[in-house]
Amino acid sequence: LLATRDVKSGAEAPFTFESGVPESAGAGGKAIVLASSAAKLERLRALNQPPAGSELVLKPVRGREIFAAATLDGLGMVTLDPTLGERADDSRFTALPAPYFAPLCHMSQALHVESLLGAVERLARAGEAHAAEEAEAARAFGAHTYFCFNASASEDSILPVTAIGRGEKGGGARGGAAWILLYTCEMLLEHARPGMEQRGIFPEGQQLAATAVPLASVLTTLQGSAANAGVHINEFVPGLAPSAKATHLESEFLSRFLALAGA
Repeated sequence: LLATRDVKSGAEAPFTFESGVPESAGAGGKAIVLASSAAKLERLRALNQPPAGSELVLKPVRGREIFAAATLDGLGMVTLDPTLGERADDSRFTALPAPYFAPLCHMSQALHVESLLGAVERLARAGEAHAAEEAEAARAFGAHTYFCFNASASEDSILPVTAIGRGEKGGGARGGAAWILLYTCEMLLEHARPGMEQRGIFPEGQQLAATAVPLASVLTTLQGSAANAGVHINEFVPGLAPSAKATHLESEFLSRFLALAGA
């Protein structure tokens, strides 16, 4: 990230400039620059002047630090990997205008939740997660908005598709029970769709919409129906690492876990 650093305090903030891209005008027209290597920002740093009392620095950052509402608030664009030529026609960059921010922030948070699913599953089985890890997982897990295949005939309601267990798997999992299928982001849901269609999971071959649903709403559904045992997260996604999914999370555990998260 091209950033400014206050010479006296050492405080750092993203360096912003006028983007000149029409799509970003509605959000003030300001842009920040990200690059996959420091070398790609050296020329840009040489061509720009920092505010008085500051210096321009190249700051390593994780994507999750950038693609968060608090960081992107007031920006109109994120510029990726700029290549600056001697003329404007020779310059190249990838522009992400403000309309892309919300889905990118959600995907960034989804990656974080996926990195914690192993701890969530261990806790659900045997309570093996450490206290600090449990608290972090609970906050991220409970606050995240998931996606489901919506089998409801009404546009005003959500009826998540379920999968029926065929025997016990893991401590306490109930064979023959129905498990609501949730996905951490729409991309993974769509990646799972073809295989699920081949398995005949969808009712009568329907093309079901991908619908966003908070976990708290799913818990309300679970508590109101004895037919549903709990949830599977990121199940049936081909090629997905086992650590990026969690299955057989029972409703009793989810109630306790969301209470820990304050949801």
